[in-house]
Amino acid sequence: MIVRLSGFISSLAAALLLPVCVSAAPAHPLIDRVWDVREGRAVEAAALFGRIERAGIALLGEAHGNPAHHALQLQVLQRLDAQGRQPSLVFEIFDREDQPTIDRLRAEGVREADRLAEAVDVAARGWDWPQYRPLVQLALDRGWPIVAGNLSRTDARRIATEGIAGFEGGRLAARMRDRLETTARERLEDRIMEAHCGHLPRTHLAAMTDVQQARDAYMAGRLDGIGDAVLIAGAGHVRIDYGVPRYLEGAAERAVLSIAFVEVREGEHDAAAYLDHAGDGGGDGDAAGAVYDYLWFTPRSLPEDPCAHFAEQLERMRQRVSQ
Repeated sequence: MIVRLSGFISSLAAALLLPVCVSAAPAHPLIDRVWDVREGRAVEAAALFGRIERAGIALLGEAHGNPAHHALQLQVLQRLDAQGRQPSLVFEIFDREDQPTIDRLRAEGVREADRLAEAVDVAARGWDWPQYRPLVQLALDRGWPIVAGNLSRTDARRIATEGIAGFEGGRLAARMRDRLETTARERLEDRIMEAHCGHLPRTHLAAMTDVQQARDAYMAGRLDGIGDAVLIAGAGHVRIDYGVPRYLEGAAERAVLSIAFVEVREGEHDAAAYLDHAGDGGGDGDAAGAVYDYLWFTPRSLPEDPCAHFAEQLERMRQRVSQ
């Protein structure tokens, strides 16, 4: 997810999720279509499944809480299971401090996803746990490794206020160094400003961008060295230009595949028109600078203006602070 404010500089690193309001949408011709970004054409879902089955790392970028996106993620995992694959599942919803608890519970024989989620208090961080439960449960049922892929809010706050150099003995800074060229970082900055609907002070932008880069670099580090893997994360994290793929070691040799599940827009029926703002938005969408390998179109889960929601949240925060 793009990091959002939950109270200006004191919580620059908080990843604030907008509430999800799912409603029936009118028929849209792009729903369920798959777009091959590099070839610039629609393909059958079966062709994409074939690519996923051959990939060493599949990056599945969602709009958080969209039921259609999580259902498609489950389909991907079920296809890999039918192949006899046993990928590690790296989840954005689990913070790095959760890993010891996850490992302990599994060693104790816990096989209920709800018990795992309760132990690490996923819901308290704003994640829509029921949407993720089937994915985690499948991993538990099949004995697949579950990997905590995210930095915590405490980590992110520290990076935002103190910088990245001292974090993890500088290992994360070393992974980030020289991996993101100026134009890609500028696109990331533009996206962060857009996500905050113009309410983010420019003085905070550099720190927020460092946090987002650090999250991507940390996820990449969790993917490196574990072989067959699937990442379940927000669409912004799986972007080729400034997301996790930028920080993977030996990505070309590992057959990395980036897929964004994209919510359709009313009145926009041209798949190519979504390339600039697919999933997480921003960036160059031509084949030479593709931000994803594939777009998979779905209904929307947030029909209303997200910036209106964000403005309402800021006002509620201001009211709480003033009371």
